Amino acid sequence: MYMLLSGEPPFDGNSNEEIMRNVEIGKVSYSGPEWNKISKTSIALLKKMLTYDPKKRITAESALRDPWFAMYDKKKNTNSMQMLECIKSLRAFRVTSTMQKAVLSYMASHIISKEEEKKLREIFTALDQKHNGYLTIEELAKGYLLLFKGDLEAAKAEAKQTMKRLDINGNGTIDYNEFLMANMDRNNIINEGNLKIAFDFFDANHDGNISVAELQRVFCGIKGEDILVNIMGDSDTNNDGQISYSEFVEMMSKHMKHIEQNAS
Repeated sequence: MYMLLSGEPPFDGNSNEEIMRNVEIGKVSYSGPEWNKISKTSIALLKKMLTYDPKKRITAESALRDPWFAMYDKKKNTNSMQMLECIKSLRAFRVTSTMQKAVLSYMASHIISKEEEKKLREIFTALDQKHNGYLTIEELAKGYLLLFKGDLEAAKAEAKQTMKRLDINGNGTIDYNEFLMANMDRNNIINEGNLKIAFDFFDANHDGNISVAELQRVFCGIKGEDILVNIMGDSDTNNDGQISYSEFVEMMSKHMKHIEQNAS
C-alpha cells in the first residue's frame, strides 16, 4: 500500500543488503512532495500497518475494515478499456532471462513516470479485490474474463500461464512491481537514456562492465558463482565473463522484439 500510494518502497537502498538493514531499523518516512496530495486517512492506516512492534501492528482483517477502504469502495470503477489493455499486456509479456527481469524490475521501481504509475496503480487496485497488494490466479482470472468474454475456464488457463511468466519471486502471486514491469510503456521507458541509468545501477564500480561480483550485489540471496554466471547467460555474447554496455543494450533489444512478436 505504501508503494501504491507514494510510488516508492517504504524501505529502499542501493543493494538488497542495505534494504534489509533499513527494514531491521524499521524507520518509515511520510514526508516529501509525493505525500502532500495523500490523505491523512491513508497515512494513518499506513502507520498502523507499518508499526514496528508486531504486537501493536494492526491485523489484516482490521485493516480491511479501516475507514480508508470504506472510502475507496465508494469511488467509481476503473475504465474497462484501460483494464482490458492491461490484461492484454500481462498476456503478451515475455522475458527470456533472469537478467532481463532484473533490469525491468529496476525500471519499474525507479524510472516509470509518476503519471503512468498512478494510472496503473488504479487498475492494479481494481484487480486486487482482497486489497492485499498481490494478485492471485483467481483475481487474474476475473480480469481475463474481459478478454475471453466470460469464458471462465479459458480465463483461468491464461491466468495460470501469466503467473508462471510474471511471478519473479516465486511466491505464487503477482506483486505490484511485477505488474508494473509487465504494463509500463516499454517503448517510452526503454530508451538510450534510461538504459544507461539502469546499466549504471548494475555497474556499481562504473568501469563500463557488469561483473559476476556486481551481480552478487543485486542477487544477494543467490550463492555460487556458477549460478550467477548462468544468470549472466546469453547476455555475455563474447564470453568474457562480464556484460558490456553494448551487450546490455542488445539484451534489452531482444526483449522488445519478443514483446512485439507476442503482441501481434
